[in-house]
Order: sequence, then C-alpha cells, then structure tokens
Amino acid sequence: MTTPLRVLIASTPIAGHVNPALPIARALIERGHSVRWYTGQLHRKAVEATGATFEPIVEATDPLGATPDSLFPERVGLTRLAGLKFDLKHLFLDEVPGQLRDLQRIAAESPVDVVLADPGLMAAALLHELGGPKFVTYGISILPIPSRDVPPIGSGKKPGSVLARWQNRLLLPLVPRVLFGDVHRHYQQVRARIGLPPTRSSVFDLCASPDLYLQGSTASFEFPRTDLPAQVHFVGPLLPELSADRDLPEWWADLDESRPVVLVNQGTIATDLTDLIGPALEGLATENVTVIATGGAGTAGLTMPVPANARVEAFVPFGALLPRCDVMVTNGGYGGVQFALANGVPLVIAGATEDKPDIAARIEWSGVGVDLHTHRPSADQIRDAVRTVLSDDRYRMRAKRIQREVEQLDTVGTCVVLIEQVSRHREMTSR
Repeated sequence: MTTPLRVLIASTPIAGHVNPALPIARALIERGHSVRWYTGQLHRKAVEATGATFEPIVEATDPLGATPDSLFPERVGLTRLAGLKFDLKHLFLDEVPGQLRDLQRIAAESPVDVVLADPGLMAAALLHELGGPKFVTYGISILPIPSRDVPPIGSGKKPGSVLARWQNRLLLPLVPRVLFGDVHRHYQQVRARIGLPPTRSSVFDLCASPDLYLQGSTASFEFPRTDLPAQVHFVGPLLPELSADRDLPEWWADLDESRPVVLVNQGTIATDLTDLIGPALEGLATENVTVIATGGAGTAGLTMPVPANARVEAFVPFGALLPRCDVMVTNGGYGGVQFALANGVPLVIAGATEDKPDIAARIEWSGVGVDLHTHRPSADQIRDAVRTVLSDDRYRMRAKRIQREVEQLDTVGTCVVLIEQVSRHREMTSR
C-alpha cells in the first residue's frame, strides 16, 4: 500500500465535468486516500456519496443549475469556433481568479498532495505555477492538446491528405496566438489580474497537466498523433457506476427484441427540445422502432404529442438502457457518446456547439456513426440517418470493436495507480 495521499478534486460545476471523476474518487478512497472535492452545490450529494468531503465554490460562480445561455444571453446562436472561443473566455478563463482564491484557501486549511482537475478548471494549473501542488487532468472531452497531425480544436475537421497534414504542421505554432488570438489576449489579462507576468504559453496549456493526463476514451476514438505527449494515457471511458436502486419506468417491458430501440439523448446543457428530440420523434414516428427520448424536462418540454412508438423521460438510467439499444441519436455530449460506445451502440450525431463538432468528426472518422453536420436537423435527416445506421452493419461492427477495447481496460484502477505514481515521484524528487 502506497502512502495515503491528500487529494483535492476540482471540477467545473457542470454534470459532464463532475460525473467522470465520481468513480475515481470512490476508488481513491477505497485505496485509503483522503479526498476533498471542490465544485458546485448541485453536485454535493453525488460528491459525498463517494465518501469525499465536499468543498463549496465561494469566490467563483456557482451556476446552481443555470444554463450557460441563461447566464450569457450573448452566447445564444454561437456555434463551432465562435462558440468555443466565447466559452474559453467567459465560462472558463473569467472564473480563474475566483477559483484560484478558493483553491488557495482550501489548500491553506489542510495540505494537498495532488489536485485532480478537469480541463475546464484552469485554476489548477495556475495554482501549481504559483508554487502549489502538482495537478493531474482527467479528460472529459476530446484531447485538447494541439498536434501537428490533427486539425485545430474547434474546426470540426477530420485528418486529411498528406498535404493537409503538412498544412497542420505549418499552422500549429500559429493556432494558439493567431486562430485563438483573442482568447490568448484574454488569458494574458486574467494573468495580470492575479499578479502573474505575461507568458508565451497558451490557454491549452492550462487544460492539460504536463505530468499526467487521463483521457477518458480508447485510443481508437481519438485521431492518431505522432507527437502524442508521454503524459497522456487512454484509460477508457470514465462512466458512472451502475445503480441498482433506480426504479425503471413502467414501459420497460415494452423493450423486447421485436423491433430496434432508438435512444434519443439531448444532454443536460442544450435544453431546447425542438433542436433534436422534437424532430427525432416526428421523423421516427412511423418507423418500426421503439424510441426512448431523454433530456430536458421530459414531456413537459415538448410542444407536440408523443408518438405511439415513443417514450419520453427526463432521465433513464443509461447503464440499464444502452445494452437494449440499437442506435443512439445524440447532440454529441462526450460522456453520452462514450457510454454508447462502451456498450457497442452506433450513433447519429447532430451537434454544432461547444466541443460537439470535434466529437462529431471523431464519430465519423472512426466509422461508429453518422454526422448530420448541424445541431438542428430535420425530421427527414434523422429518419434517414437512423435507417442508414440500422441497415449498414459496419457501424455496429466498429462500435462493437471499441466496446471490446473498453472491456479489456481497467479504467478506474489504472487512473488510481497513475495518480499514485505521479504523486510518489513528486515526494521523491522533493526530498
């Protein structure tokens, strides 16, 4: 048994940033380590259920369930690169000063050996720069580290020809300070606010630990790189543990093998059900499938009657549902995509906000699904894509291949061992 560690988990107060760390926290505690967890109040119950001590957000913003669009009305309608740049500046960088003060207070109250943070909790990197503890990053989306072999983050593009890859290599030094020039200037302003000098490092350096990055997917879902940093480990999907105490809906018995089951999932941030769930219900209403739609407020958010072949719920436990599914229609949340692939379920994706274009590019590139290249598809587009995925077995075969890869990984065990190794190395080098 290694020396017990004092771990501080720091998570952006969004479900997709908090949930991937839940199994890691539980495993760390089972190994005898102490864990405190800094995040928003809405996640307190889930945090404490792992055995971790909850640390509230005090100086930074706790959204308390408010959506990014409600907090920033000017964000509405921004997609792809423009939306990503807005989020980097205002959802993440602007929170750094308050988060940093919170982390410094927590560390002053009780020593911290290592901080485990998601890529959006950028204050962890600056706490370390100011002499604080080493930090480890757990990935909650695509790998954000720039590469000479892959298109820039936010482009939604797939690796191209040899010429395109050479163009990527030529443009790589320009990406952080030209393509993301306004974000870089914003970052410098934030550094000045917390008393740090200007730097040539980019905002992407804040998103990734130089010592250990736990990427929550298999390597086959990420674009190949010849310059993959040594600290990156593909540990497999960081999925919530199955819960036996959740009641299944009354219609569960309808999920027999007489016809395919199509899961339509709109996630937790995009709450306008007319974006995806509405057109999916319309497009699939006359198909010989059973449709399960989740997201938003369930039927309360719908402006149309629910077709006879559909069921709409605010929540259905994916761990129980996905093994029964034949295809998943999604707006592209990374956690949901990884959950589907871990169960060998192929995808239809319709997403153009946040990181979703880049996730969609990886779905199309890996052959596990169809990208509709929009976040507001028509009913016909969804129907045709679902027909394509159900009729072409190549999509399921490729999804099953990733499922087999996931099954060979000890995801949480590997995360804990790597965190212990990084922390032990720090102890040895600091003596």
